[in-house]
Amino acid sequence: MRYTTFKRSFVPSVLLLLLVTFLAVPPWGDFPQNDDWVHAKAVERQLEDLTGPYRGHPFCTSSLVGLVYWGALFAKVFGFSFDTLRMSTLVLSFFLAWGVALCGREAGLPRRLALLCGAITWSSPIVLVLSYSFMLDVPFLTMTVLSGLFYLRALRTGRPGNVFWGSVFGGLGYAVRQPALLVPIAYACTVALVCLRYRRRPDWRQAAAFLAGLALILLILAWLTRNRETGTAYAFEIQATGVLDGLLRSLRFGAIAMAYVGLFVTPLAIARLWQLLRNQEKHRGAACAFVALYTVASFALFWYPGICRMPFLPSYLYDLGLSPLTLHDVYIENRTWAPVQLGKWWWPVTLFAVVSGGWVLWSAAPVLRGLFKTGGPSRRRTRRAQQGLFLLLWGGFLLGSLKNPWLWPHDRYFIAGIPPFLLLLATTLAWRTNAGTHRLAWASAALVYAFSLAGTQDYLALNRARWTAIDRLMNEHQVPVTAINGGYEFYGWYTSDEFMKEHHTKNFWDFFGDRDGRWVLDDTYVVGMLAPRPGYEIFFREPYFSWLGMKTREIYVFKRETAE
Repeated sequence: MRYTTFKRSFVPSVLLLLLVTFLAVPPWGDFPQNDDWVHAKAVERQLEDLTGPYRGHPFCTSSLVGLVYWGALFAKVFGFSFDTLRMSTLVLSFFLAWGVALCGREAGLPRRLALLCGAITWSSPIVLVLSYSFMLDVPFLTMTVLSGLFYLRALRTGRPGNVFWGSVFGGLGYAVRQPALLVPIAYACTVALVCLRYRRRPDWRQAAAFLAGLALILLILAWLTRNRETGTAYAFEIQATGVLDGLLRSLRFGAIAMAYVGLFVTPLAIARLWQLLRNQEKHRGAACAFVALYTVASFALFWYPGICRMPFLPSYLYDLGLSPLTLHDVYIENRTWAPVQLGKWWWPVTLFAVVSGGWVLWSAAPVLRGLFKTGGPSRRRTRRAQQGLFLLLWGGFLLGSLKNPWLWPHDRYFIAGIPPFLLLLATTLAWRTNAGTHRLAWASAALVYAFSLAGTQDYLALNRARWTAIDRLMNEHQVPVTAINGGYEFYGWYTSDEFMKEHHTKNFWDFFGDRDGRWVLDDTYVVGMLAPRPGYEIFFREPYFSWLGMKTREIYVFKRETAE
């Protein structure tokens, strides 16, 4: 069977999904979200000399180059705005869903299951809300998927051209965020392990294509960044720990990472559990024993050094909401807020996420059995084992890279593991022989999609209200931007440059004011989510309607009582 020959293209189905989503939750809003003000400033600077060397922005330590030129291309055609930059990300999100579906076909999945994998990836809550921004995550994820697609195809066909394009997209992913280079490394490790297992000689044409693709992109990046402004060094402290403590913390991080992956692949995990309970499978006893032991071990690790449950690392998934909390009262003062609070109900969600993550890991068992099974391997079994091993290394390397002292992990980083582990889990489903699996998987995916829509609508409605309030302050009440504390994105976009000049520093971490927030020049007026605020009076409110809880909430604008 040739997996690249389709009766119908995936393009209409993916476009329909995106169109329905955009009609339900329009993506418009000319305002920054989270860190994308940094990336937008880099695009704005690059537009001053689009043909010149890359300039970037000193507050970003990621590669960023690819995203800046991609955004600058859209801004050059459609004009610079956050709407334009957001549309550039949404275009890439189409290729993300389409690419995952094609990866599924390359891995031997039936067409509908491959399409479902693409839909699950794109409509995952954190992925969907990030698609409505100019953040790095979706472009990075898209490039890793396209790189993985060509490598999966290379493992099936053995053609050097596919290896070359896999390396090209891996290099382009590196131009967005450095860990994307781990996908080509995962492919190289897969080929090396397979050559050792079956005592084959390396194919030097494929090796040359692999190196040529990477070299091409990396040389272009070196030329573009030849005069790049030095980035701000992030301040961090490495805590001295013993060997046992370090090992336990690393294992705990791994358990947390797999719990997030388990949560993200919920629709297929539910279908797999239902299928296992309904059918008598050869290794069902071993599978259940493994998942049970894994679940117990994970919860034991969650107690070290202190008990915790999901959401472990809230950045986007904050209780039952997709709202990065960046306004002063919840960002600096750490006051508790969430659109809907689950509280202790997160414990059963955590349990399911861990069990789901255990099933994802168990899905690697057929891969290992296929690699190490004695006897002469068939061509089909060898190909599937190679592809499965590549998926396992692809996901493992990307998640493993998050455990390093130079990075403070957020929940959004774990979306890097969705495509490979989702595809690996999908290969274990008896999709063709069980119609009930189809219905359960699609129904579960629809429920997750509904939550993702509601969370994205809530986040955009909140931000529209916030920036409408700021616009009213600046235009109706003629308040200068220097007198407004509008939250992290506001003073990042409006006052950070002036703040840096006033304090004679080029280090963006010298913001002189954890008490007031980064780069705040004056806080006569403060935009917040919670009332009351000591020392301030409510100046006006800006309401917005949220699908989470189906109620109207408010953004507050406070004015200092002592201000004249």
